[in-house]
Amino acid sequence: MPTSYPRVLITRTPEVDQIIAAGQARWPGRAASATLVALASEAVAARPRRDFLLEFSSPDPLTEEMIEAALDED
Repeated sequence: MPTSYPRVLITRTPEVDQIIAAGQARWPGRAASATLVALASEAVAARPRRDFLLEFSSPDPLTEEMIEAALDED
């Protein structure tokens, strides 16, 4: 699907395949890219906000639209 956002390429190493498989066991039928986005979102959400903000600052807040765009498949 076309998007104005830059894409991120991830090599399907055995470790990445294992992570995807664990996520797809939780969310059957979800595409690999959507599974990775969901797992990454949960990991960020699980961290204490102040710790996360010390390490990262974004010019724009993460919005539902950004999450939906990241979940779109090509």
